[in-house]
Amino acid sequence: MSDVAREIGAKFCELRGYSGPNVTATLDPSIITHLANVLAKLWSEHSDGAMSPEGSRLVASITSYSDHVKRYEDRILLDKAMDYIPIDRLLDEAEEQCNNTHDLSLEDALVKRLMSWFKVDFFTWVDTLPCERCQSKTTVDGGLQPNREELTHGANRVEAHRAIGVEARLVIDTTDHIWTEIYSEQEGRWIHLDCCENAFDKPLLYSQGWVKSLTYVVAVSAEEVLDVTRRYVLDWPVVLKRRRWISEKKLAEIIGQLNDNKLRKLSPERRGVLLKRAEKEQIELQESENRQVSLDELQGRQSGSLDWRTSREETGAVSAHLSIPNETIPLLDFKDENHIQLSGSAKFIPQQDTTGESGRRFLVTSLLRLTDHPDQVGSAFHTNQIDLSKSFMLSFSFRIADRSGNPAFNGADGFAVVLQAESVQALGEGGFQLGYGGLKNSLAIEFDTYRSEDRANDPSGNHVSIHARRYPHANSAHHHYSLACTSSLPPLNNGLWYHVKIVFQGGIQIFLSDAVNNGSSYVCVLNAPKLSLLDYIPPKAWIGFTASTGGLFQCHDIRAIVCSRIEADQ
Repeated sequence: MSDVAREIGAKFCELRGYSGPNVTATLDPSIITHLANVLAKLWSEHSDGAMSPEGSRLVASITSYSDHVKRYEDRILLDKAMDYIPIDRLLDEAEEQCNNTHDLSLEDALVKRLMSWFKVDFFTWVDTLPCERCQSKTTVDGGLQPNREELTHGANRVEAHRAIGVEARLVIDTTDHIWTEIYSEQEGRWIHLDCCENAFDKPLLYSQGWVKSLTYVVAVSAEEVLDVTRRYVLDWPVVLKRRRWISEKKLAEIIGQLNDNKLRKLSPERRGVLLKRAEKEQIELQESENRQVSLDELQGRQSGSLDWRTSREETGAVSAHLSIPNETIPLLDFKDENHIQLSGSAKFIPQQDTTGESGRRFLVTSLLRLTDHPDQVGSAFHTNQIDLSKSFMLSFSFRIADRSGNPAFNGADGFAVVLQAESVQALGEGGFQLGYGGLKNSLAIEFDTYRSEDRANDPSGNHVSIHARRYPHANSAHHHYSLACTSSLPPLNNGLWYHVKIVFQGGIQIFLSDAVNNGSSYVCVLNAPKLSLLDYIPPKAWIGFTASTGGLFQCHDIRAIVCSRIEADQ
């Protein structure tokens, strides 16, 4: 603002007859400061009440939906909806789910079963409607007015979400999607719900999975209106810069007026409940930036044809159609410890488990531990080299934890999958270099859990990144040498086992599965489609793992390692 004031002052001097390259130097600094303060006050007064045409439409939409949701409390409409819902069957399924998991209330489990029924049994996605008589495909030929029965039951625009007695509110988003929130008595909070995606409590799905630039997200019910944008984004300061349709003060005033009108119609007891909830929810929204994204929230849109989703740019940060290729006979046997060269702090730890009614203990396999103390560097490479000119896939599981197997949120630094042609005993630098920094003829895929801003310019303290440099330069974990990177990940150092599949086929694709999915489903978290290994490494190379720690440390554990040739290259 002072720069603007300086320009205004210079123009004033010019108009009064003063000129020259140093005209602003003749201005008293106190005048510039005074002008800056006046401009700041004028801008504040203007922006507080500013509203663009888009802002006017936003206010009109919120007001309209605020009135429209009253229809969802209509007993006749709710009874009509219940005629279609197999409530007895869903209750039985909900009770069974509660008995099996013990982590959901019966009400929340019923909501999940209802959502699944709507997605799988009741609702069908079609590109074109079939003819009611012959079932052949039809083409769109304009629109028709709803008939009397459809109008009677609100079919001029329907978004059903309030039928089984659960408190619910409609969520409108200015990037053109609509979903629901339900209030969970057990959790004591509002929970995100998207029936079309069969998504329960995945609020970051749209901003992180679909990669939508959310701006205004507002929840409305017959009793309240609330700006809930913070629940659905991680980068609130960035979102604030996009919110230019209406001033934050003006939007808060309008929502406050709508809430006052709704609350006046409620009993004192109900008002007290809602106000107490709203206070708690505001604290939750303020603290929402500290959340970690889950793997399920990284998926692109699932409903609709691929062409339609692609046209809307909602397939996600990585292409939704990417899939894991079929495996064939393993190329390298990592189960044979005689074929694994350990260097530095790397070691094998025998693992035991129990089975059978007697609880007899038996040896399962050996776990590869790369580090477990401060200031360590470890590496493990298979003694046989692999042909990088042919496509292959590396599968493994990893856990980053403290020595007791608990989360290592205060640990460091991370591990890497490394392909290198230096030596089977190769061992790079420690600390932020993760055991691969300094190796020539190498490519590393790092799983980094410590943000080294000063030495490595790391983008975050939880990222996966591909690093390589062309010979004769040595590889480095500095972010300047990252070829592809993502921080849209669940916390990698939470002490839980993750399952990884890395596909080396016309590029590099990294798929991740967490403890919840346990390898049953994977999400592609990083795709580098045009990356050629042979640009950085000779055709024959060793494959393995490296890790390091500094003053802070954590255990880097690897198991279930399989390297396979991809079927298409046989």
